[in-house]
Amino acid sequence: MINDDALWKLAFARVWATEVQFGSARAAAKPWKVQYRDRYRLVKHWSAGKPDVMTISAHTGTVTCVALQGNIIVSGSDDGSLALWELSSPPTSVFPLLQQHHKNTKRALKKQTFVGHGGPVWCLDLSEDTETLLSGSYDKTIKLWSTKTAQVLCTLRGHTNWVSCLQRNGRGDRLLSGSWDATAKIWALHQAGHDNYGGECVGTLTNEEGNVIYCLQWEQNQAVTGCRRQAVQLWDMEHETVSRTFMGHTKEVGCLQFDESKIVSGSGDHSMKVWDVKSGRCEATLTGHANSVMSLQFDDCYKMVSASYDKTVKVWDMRMVGRLLTTLEGHSSAVFCLRFDAEKIVTGSADRNLKVWDFTKPRL
Repeated sequence: MINDDALWKLAFARVWATEVQFGSARAAAKPWKVQYRDRYRLVKHWSAGKPDVMTISAHTGTVTCVALQGNIIVSGSDDGSLALWELSSPPTSVFPLLQQHHKNTKRALKKQTFVGHGGPVWCLDLSEDTETLLSGSYDKTIKLWSTKTAQVLCTLRGHTNWVSCLQRNGRGDRLLSGSWDATAKIWALHQAGHDNYGGECVGTLTNEEGNVIYCLQWEQNQAVTGCRRQAVQLWDMEHETVSRTFMGHTKEVGCLQFDESKIVSGSGDHSMKVWDVKSGRCEATLTGHANSVMSLQFDDCYKMVSASYDKTVKVWDMRMVGRLLTTLEGHSSAVFCLRFDAEKIVTGSADRNLKVWDFTKPRL
């Protein structure tokens, strides 16, 4: 009875109700007893805060933005370039002694380098099929790239200042970009033929002059932006107007994420705030960083991860009003960007490195 697969599937669903579809096809092929064991160990490893860490010497400048999909990482830098990396497990050594001293459980292979922007790259978006890549730059342009050839498929022009943030919609045929020109632009992307792409601006969300847009997220008919003047703004995309403004931070809002019930924002005031979307109230303020919060992400379960100018990465349990689980230290300068999935965190820093924090096999 203890080996009954249906029993372990039921146990998995009871403990991790939102994660029955956890993992990839590789995980789904495993018996549910094995999946339960692996997930239990993984949760313990996250709580213990002792991941195996791999450092990738990524760029000649600050790593400003990063994307993560499975074993694919894309990084952007203020050296003007982007790079695509593929993670893989190191080969098994035929010498047991050498194998025992393998430090990393994964290794990274650079597959592509993307060069073409006329200034620092501030933001990027990797398509779900990892076939195309979008990037925004100090040169005021947005570029669409082929990840297979590293060639520019099209260049979008329209912003009059740095492009600071961008996100494609779910279908991939629309793009929202934010800029230091205090606007967010809606772009329609289209493909006229093989590797023949184009795009045009079909709408503009306009802030008051000087109110730079630092970050954004777009879901269906709503978008949320964080701006220089300490506000989080909820936009009605159909009417291109602000429907609600969330005030409470005392400095600029540099990062955010939202879902149907909440917005989490990070600020130069060293804090993160959790906002109720419907009421507009601040439900919680998370403190712990000693400098500006540069990036954050939360998942569908309970974890949130934040990165700061204070050189640290923090993992939070959102089930208990933002209880701090662990602090990860390793970067030698400000941490500007992060992405995470069930198994790992990827971070980029002003020390010019990427770090992959792998929780599947914790550091002893």
